Order: sequence, then C-alpha cells, then structure tokens
Amino acid sequence: MARGRDSVILGSAALVDAAARLKTHMTSRVPSRLTAADPVERRGNVGLFVTPFGVPLAATQVARVGATTRAWSAGSAAVGTRTDVIGNVGTDSVLRLADYRPAKLEWQIQEANPRREQSEATGLFYIGYTAESNTVPFGKNGAADTYDDAITEILVTAEGLLTNANISFSPERLGRAWN
Repeated sequence: MARGRDSVILGSAALVDAAARLKTHMTSRVPSRLTAADPVERRGNVGLFVTPFGVPLAATQVARVGATTRAWSAGSAAVGTRTDVIGNVGTDSVLRLADYRPAKLEWQIQEANPRREQSEATGLFYIGYTAESNTVPFGKNGAADTYDDAITEILVTAEGLLTNANISFSPERLGRAWN
C-alpha cells in the first residue's frame, strides 16, 4: 500500500518538475516586442516591408515581412506601393515585429481543363485540378489609410492583373505582445 502512496508523491514531484521546465521553456521563447531586422533571407524568398494597420510605429519605421520570389513577381503590381523591397529603405528603420502577421492578398489560379484521376488508396475516380496559389503581404499607404480602403484599391488592380484567379484577403493578426 505504501508503494501506491509513494508513486503518487513521486508523480507529484515529477509533475512539479515538468511544470517548472515548461515555464522556463515558455518564458525563454517569448520574443521581445521589437527586434533588429535580420538581413538574411531564405533561398527563394524576398525581404519586404509594410506599414502595419494596427501597430503604432514611428513615421520612419516599417515592419519586415516576406514572400516567395514567385509570388512577389506575380503580385507586386497588385499591391503597388503598399509593400516594397527592403533594399529601398535603410535597415535601421526596418523592424521585425514579434507576434505580427501582415495583411495578405491571396490568389489561386486553377488550370482550365480538369482531368479525371483515380485514387491510389480507394480506386475511386475523382476530378483533379492543378492549381497555383500565391500570397503577398500588404500594409497601409498613409496614416489615415484603413484596411477596407486597401482591400478596395487592391481588388480593383488585382482583378485586372490576375486573370482567372480566385482572389481573397486575410487581415493582419496581432499576437499577445500587442494586446
């Protein structure tokens, strides 16, 4: 009987130890609100900057974001001056914002002719499409600019540039650091 009681006590000690390790791990991973810009880009990506809608920054500061080279070359004209390449601004005013996800223009282009394919798992037939999807971040143009104004302006431009595309938008998200 003592054995059962000891295992509960040992279990409690192990639980307390695990909780302490988890707390240490979580606090060490909480990023600071603003950190220095990182000039290193992954291969196939381009460093961009935007002025966020919901984050108060100084007039000369911008947020660092990114997109794939393929998406940026296809969608840069649609977002216009709302997003720009990092090389066009001094690196001291480019900030990496913790817990920040920029607003995004998303589009998907499906091939015109679907094809009939057979599932390897079930043997059933289905209609298959080949689709290309891309995402480009965007921000505001001026202090009085709103997310709704940006969507309206970008949609008009994107519909003319991205033919046969399903266009959608996702708003910027601010994490716990900004609440």
